[in-house]
Amino acid sequence: MNHKITPNGIPNDSIAAQSALVGDIRAANVIFDLREQQIAAKTTTVQNLNLATSTLTTLADELAAESIDLAAASATSILNGVDNIRLALASAGAALLVMVLLIGLMTRRLVILPIQRSVHVLAELGAGRTADPPPRASLKELNMLGDVVSKFANALRSMAEMKKQKSAAEEEEERNHAMRQEMSALANEFESTVMASVSQIGRSADELRQSSDFMSDAISATETLSHSSRDRAAEARENVDGVAAGSQQIASSIGEIETAASDAAQRSQRGADAAANAKASVSGLTDDANRIGEVVNLVSEITKRTNLLALNATIEAARAGEAGRGFAIVAGEVKQLAGQTAEAAHEIVEHVKRIRDGVTETSDHIEVIADVVASTSDMADMIASSVSQQAATTRSIADRAGGAAAANVEVADLIAQLNEKARSGNAVVEQVSIAANEIHDVADTLRTDVDGFITGLRARASG
Repeated sequence: MNHKITPNGIPNDSIAAQSALVGDIRAANVIFDLREQQIAAKTTTVQNLNLATSTLTTLADELAAESIDLAAASATSILNGVDNIRLALASAGAALLVMVLLIGLMTRRLVILPIQRSVHVLAELGAGRTADPPPRASLKELNMLGDVVSKFANALRSMAEMKKQKSAAEEEEERNHAMRQEMSALANEFESTVMASVSQIGRSADELRQSSDFMSDAISATETLSHSSRDRAAEARENVDGVAAGSQQIASSIGEIETAASDAAQRSQRGADAAANAKASVSGLTDDANRIGEVVNLVSEITKRTNLLALNATIEAARAGEAGRGFAIVAGEVKQLAGQTAEAAHEIVEHVKRIRDGVTETSDHIEVIADVVASTSDMADMIASSVSQQAATTRSIADRAGGAAAANVEVADLIAQLNEKARSGNAVVEQVSIAANEIHDVADTLRTDVDGFITGLRARASG
């Protein structure tokens, strides 16, 4: 497994995983704080709504009781007034009928004038105007008729009094009608106020339910995120463990490389010393080759002179004739030896030239080798220094890998705490959702009860 290492010794994938975990945990904490604030606000709203609902329920009960008592009292008063009016009208009608029958019977036996006067008096009384009492007649029947007329007048006055009572009953009815209108207006106002509160309760319950759903989704996302973070933490821990193991292996290998580099540096130094010695030796060989060339040149010069002396001896021997014959033979031998010596000297010169060229080329190569060995020695020193630095860096990486492993353990603990908070938050959200549904149901029930109460109140007001 290949791990890219940053300059500070921490793997890139571990840094990325830890950064992602820290970002996820911070985002989850922010979400939990926001949701806790929303839950607190919604809880306060629900408490206020419960208090308002309780107050409205108490007012509604008191209003219903007062309305029922008022309606019952009004209905009882109206029914009593109507019964009294009916009874009075029935009594007056019965008395009137009796009196008409009596008048009809009396008219057959009385004179016309007293009857007309009595009728006039009755007409005046019937019109509500006062009239003089009927004249007393001498006949007993007329006196009886006068008494009847007096009774009839009293009955009419009683009817007028009952008419006044009827007017009072009508006024009472008008007051009851105004009261019913006031009750209707009160019912309308109660409906607008209470139904608005009930609607607000319903909307708050819906918002609370939506918030609980949103929080449930957020907690689910947080749980998913925590699981993913846990997987990332496990992967990061494996990576850190791998980096630690790799760092140990690298440290061991670097130790071996450091030893080998130090040995190579020492050998390179010995090679550089040997190359310098070889260069000095080759330089000495060049000097020897130059001296050999000088000797060969000297031999060539001697050979030339010997050859010249042999030639002169041959000439002198020829002049001497028979006496110089032996000397001529010796001179020929010397000339021949001088020629061989010249050829050998020439061959030696060629060999010395080739040796000199080889020595020069060898010297150049040895100089190049010496430069390479010196450069190799410098590189070996640089490698040894770099290996030492790399060993220190590897040890630092191993230490940081240990710190990263401890950080991963801490991150795993934080993820476990996050999961615990998510589970607790999920339980709270479920309770909030249940409470929101209960509030919504209570709002629906309250709306139905208020509708029924207002309908009954309006029915009583219209009846």
